[in-house]
Parts: sequence; C-alpha cells; structure tokens
Amino acid sequence: MCNADLSTVTSQADAILLIGKKRKRAAHVEIQASFDSTIGIRIVMYYALGFKTLGLPMRSYLILLRPEADHSSINGIVEHVDDEDQSTILRFQYRVIRVWQLRAKDLIESGLGVLPLAFIADINPADLPKLVRRAKERLEGEAEPGTIGEFWTSIDILMGLKYERPFVTELLKGVRAMKESVTYQGILQEGEARGEIRGRRASLLKLGTNLFGEPEPATQARLQLIDSTDKLDDLILRCVHVSSWKELLGKTSRRP
Repeated sequence: MCNADLSTVTSQADAILLIGKKRKRAAHVEIQASFDSTIGIRIVMYYALGFKTLGLPMRSYLILLRPEADHSSINGIVEHVDDEDQSTILRFQYRVIRVWQLRAKDLIESGLGVLPLAFIADINPADLPKLVRRAKERLEGEAEPGTIGEFWTSIDILMGLKYERPFVTELLKGVRAMKESVTYQGILQEGEARGEIRGRRASLLKLGTNLFGEPEPATQARLQLIDSTDKLDDLILRCVHVSSWKELLGKTSRRP
C-alpha cells in the first residue's frame, strides 16, 4: 500500500494500492457506509491528485458497505456536459462494488484483506456462526499473530452496520483475540468516556431545569457541544450560585 497523503488539498483518500508484480499500476479505493452526493466528483479529485503524486495510472473503486450508502446517481460514471453545445467536458469511470450483493462464501475464501467484508455480504444470518468458525480457522492459520485481534475488531465494527448490537456481541463473544486488540480496547474506552459525558450532561440538564426551567433550544444545543466531564462538573457545581441558564453558560471556572 502506498499512503498517498492528499490532505493538503482535501481529506485523505481511503487507500491507494500499488498493484502488479512491478507495481507500475495503482488502484484508488474509496469506502462508503452512508450516501454522499459528492462522492463522484471526490473520486475524480482523488484520482487527479493521486496521479499527480505517484505518476501512475489508477483505477478507481467505490466500495459501498450497505444499501443506505447507495443511490440511483451512483452508476460508475461522472459526466459533465456543456450546457450550450452539449459537448462533453468531463467523463470519468469508476467501478462500484456493493458488498451486500457479493457472496459471503466467496469473500471468506479470498484474500485476508477482504475477509471481514464477508460478514456484511450476502449471507443467511443463520449461517453466520459457521462463518465465524471459518474466519477463526483462516486467521489463526494465515494471519500474523499480532494482527488477528485487529481483524476481529474490523468484523465487529462492520457487523454493527447491518445487525443489532446484542446479536453481534453474542455471535463474537468467544473471540478472545478481539478483546485483546488495541483498537477494540480503544473503542471500549471511547464508549465509556462518551457514556460518562452523557451521564454528566443529563444530570446538568435535570438540575438546571429544576432551578431555571426548561432550557431553550439554543441552550440545549450549547449543552450538547460540551464534551468534557470537567466542564460539565464545573457547571453542575455552579448551578447553585447562579439564577439562569444564561448566567450559568456565560462563563465557567477553569480547573488548573
């Protein structure tokens, strides 16, 4: 993989891969989990910037992870036509891959890089336990030991796009390697932190409503932007020293 950083102009492309034995060709891969009306022109832009950076011809691929990312306008072609003479200004082609239309049994036996996609591909949910067992066999036999947990974390995240969380948790509960994954632990820690923030914010809203009345929509919006437990704790303590939402949010004390 060649990590061609295009972020000086725009956000970084998902991935640019050097392919072929002599690595004289490249593929740009863009992954979408939700619909983006600008995706076509973004792919064109990434192609141009990638070609400028690498000096290699590229093929562009758009991977749609779920039907919610699809739209009738996503047809593999970006075409701009002059309004006056109807001449073609731009015509660019890219390939669209809709993961839910691919067969899971094909993906699970392909390269390890696409193995996680099998879990959101075309498969009967009743066959998912069998897919877990096959993935475990392949990862334990073929993957580098230090990467196995990251594979399972990817599978967990992808399945969350398609299935309810209790179902995913039950399906993967015996996968120890995922629990040991640094990425998975980071996700858990982030979830715990968000839970603490939501709890503090709910306490502040309840206390403030009792003291000052129901906050206006603009005030509620300001509260939603506060993402620090320290700041929320300060506001909770200040509630008894002020007489309105406006006074409370006007300024907050700073902890050293």
